[in-house]
Amino acid sequence: MAAQLTPSESRVRVSLQVGTDELGEPILKSKTYSRVKPGATNDAIYAAMDAMMDLQAHPVDGYERIDYGQLIDIA
Repeated sequence: MAAQLTPSESRVRVSLQVGTDELGEPILKSKTYSRVKPGATNDAIYAAMDAMMDLQAHPVDGYERIDYGQLIDIA
């Protein structure tokens, strides 16, 4: 059986380092941006997020793309 994902929605979660704890470990908080075009390329999303995060006061720890959609049988 082969299945294919028909994307319907994408989001991007950004992890920000907002400080360090008493042991020197980073304290991370996340912010999620919704309404990302499902057809957008990873490179385009990364470039857009990098440009937006230049306005952030906290350093970026990473980006995570979250795709939602319907799985359909293509067999």
